[in-house]
Formats: sequence, structure tokens, C-alpha cells
Amino acid sequence: MSPKDNISLPLAADLARASLVTYMNDGKPRATIKKVRDPQTGKTTWTILSINGGGERGLIPAVFLDQVEKRTGRPIRDLFDILAGTSTGGILVNGLSLANCVGRPKYTAEAMVGLYDTEGPVIFKKSLVRQVWNQFIVGGAKYPASAIEGVLAKYFGNALYKDQLGLCIVAAYETQQREAWFFKNWDPDDGARTSAYISRATSAAPTYFPPLANGTGGGAFIDGGVAANDPALCALAEAILLSQPGDDFLVVSVGTGKYQKPYTYKQLNSYRLWDWAPTILDVLMDSQPQVTNYILQKLMQLQLPQQYHERVQRTRFYTFDCNLNAENEAMDNADAEQRATLKKLGLSMTQGDQQAEFESMCDRVLALLEANEAIVADKDESSEARRAARNSARRGDGTK
Repeated sequence: MSPKDNISLPLAADLARASLVTYMNDGKPRATIKKVRDPQTGKTTWTILSINGGGERGLIPAVFLDQVEKRTGRPIRDLFDILAGTSTGGILVNGLSLANCVGRPKYTAEAMVGLYDTEGPVIFKKSLVRQVWNQFIVGGAKYPASAIEGVLAKYFGNALYKDQLGLCIVAAYETQQREAWFFKNWDPDDGARTSAYISRATSAAPTYFPPLANGTGGGAFIDGGVAANDPALCALAEAILLSQPGDDFLVVSVGTGKYQKPYTYKQLNSYRLWDWAPTILDVLMDSQPQVTNYILQKLMQLQLPQQYHERVQRTRFYTFDCNLNAENEAMDNADAEQRATLKKLGLSMTQGDQQAEFESMCDRVLALLEANEAIVADKDESSEARRAARNSARRGDGTK
């Protein structure tokens, strides 16, 4: 254990806040957020959006988030302080947080739906020749890196990660250092990379795409889904470190569909080595969100030290997901029929037995945003009044 790992949680929180303040005041990043606090209580609520991985099934959360924007009338980036994503979820996070020339979100959730509609068939273009060549002759990924890299270059250009709006966390896995890697746009090293690079790193799914080289040191990034396919808990941990005592938290986790396909003992017992490659990735990406949900639920019941127990108890969790079947569970099926099905699944998370929860979540995050805007407006009005009073005093004319 290194010395920095042997820090008490309260001290670690203080150091994290100090580090963030130092970085924010350094004049480097635009990818920071100024938290608005209630002038009476000094408290605030941190809003967190987490988006799972799942390849072309990212169309599901894209449609869901489009409905959030339509109901609230606000961009996703305005509604949430922290956006966290893995794989296709990381691409959505970066797309929704990309700034235009006037410092506002460049892409709406509807535009990201268009990305999957238009570019999904490009990224996941089937090639029998390539499949046979890679599987039986030379080896390699199912799809070339050039296709997805071309799409990412088209949407993100050379934009730097530090220039993303708000706070962003994108998960990947670094193979040489053997560690889960969370790209944070307020980190100086991560912020110096491009949004296209980070989007490629988080989505380098083993067997589907080649890994992405991490500089020239020999390491590589692969899909964050092998470590944190649902990064909600990771984002909450960051928010707690950046928070102040008394702050509240609201976490929204959006999935890309839950696998229903069973694996029997007889089936697995007969598997050959190469049969396990797609199966193990399937299991990893399906089981990790279940672990996240389990931990979040148990946190609500833990007897933690008082200051942390209160923070967890004040956290509101919303989880939205849908069930898949054998016809629509593939991560790399981008044909027209599949895309239509995925859109219906995205809409289903706003309807039926999830409609009340969906409407409650939308109304809650919008109310929090509007309350913050009212506080800012009051401060601006007060500042303007004080400025006018000072000017009047200088003139000595008694006017206001």
C-alpha cells in the first residue's frame, strides 16, 4: 500500500476538494462545474447520470435521454452535474458534453440517436471475408478500428477532454498496468487527451475491436465494460469526495438492456476454448451492473460512521433498464429492424410500470436545476443592486 492509499476517508475527501479547487483556479480547464449552494443552508444536491455499455444497444439510453430532454425542455448536460459512462455509454457522455462555439452542448440526445441510426451500420459493417480471415488465419478483432475511429473523428474532431462541459467520468481498462481506468475531465493528464481518443478507449471491446495503444509505453486500453459496465457507484464515490458535509445526491443509472439468455451446465461443460470468448464478455458486462445495484442497495442499510451514513441515506437512486431476448441482445447488430426494436425498448423505459419513476426523476432533476437558477438570479440581482448603491454613493446624488 502506498502512503497515499493509507489516508483516512475524511482527509481524502478534504484533499480531493483541495485538489479540485487548485485545478479549477489554475486557469486550465473549462470542464469544471461551480456548484450552486442554498444561501440559507449552504447545502446542495449533486445530480449524477450513469450510462451502461452495450455497443449498438446504446441506442436504448439515447432514446430514453431524448425523452428526458423533451419532458424537461433542457439539455441533459444542464440537468446533471456528473455524467459517467462506459463503452457506448462513454461515447454518449462525451457527445452530450461536447461544447459548441458558444459554450453550450453541441449535440442533443436526439442527435445522439441519429449517431446510432446513421453510424451504427458503418461501425458494425459485416464482412464474411474479414471474419474468416481473422478467425481461422491471422486472428484479430471482428471489426476494424478505422470505422469507429472515423465516426469518432467526425463527431468529436480534435476537441480536448478538458473542454467537455460539466464533470465527465469515462471508464476503460489499462492492460499493462492492470487497472480500471477512469478518465476524468478535471484531471490534468486525462484532460489533455482528445474526446475522440477517450471514446475509442472506453469502447475497445475485446473480440469486437482492436485495443487502443496507451502512448508509446506498450500499454493498451480495452473496453471499460470488463471492469465497470455500470459506473454509477464510481461516479457516486467521486461526488462524495467532491462534496461537502450535508450535501445530497441523486443518481440516475440507465442500462442498455438485461440479458435473459441462460447458460446450462451441459452447454458450458462442452465449450471449447474459443467458445468462451464471446460468452465471458457477455457475462462480464451483464453481471457487473448487478454488482453495482447490489452494493448501492446494501449501502442504504450499512451502519456507517454517522457523517457518511447520513450522506448515503440522503442519496436517491433511479434505475432504468429493459429486458432483452435472443433476437435483440447482440451488441453489434445495427440493421434497420434491430434499430427500430432498440428504439422501442428505450421508449419502454419511460412507459408502463416505469412511467411514474421516469416522470418523478425528470420532475426532480428539473426542479433542482430551476432552484439553482433562481439562487443564481437572486445573487446576480443582489450584486447589481449593491453595485448601483456603490455608484450612487460615489456620485453623492442619492439616486438608486
